[in-house]
Amino acid sequence: MRCYEYRWRNFVTWTKETIDAELAELLRGYGSAFQTNFS
Repeated sequence: MRCYEYRWRNFVTWTKETIDAELAELLRGYGSAFQTNFS
């Protein structure tokens, strides 16, 4: 979990573009997981 702690600690230093890219990547990952689990 250290990776997440580091990531959240530096959250305020991100640019909006970086945040959008991270969120898009996370949503893609979750979407794939949900499709695999529920289909």
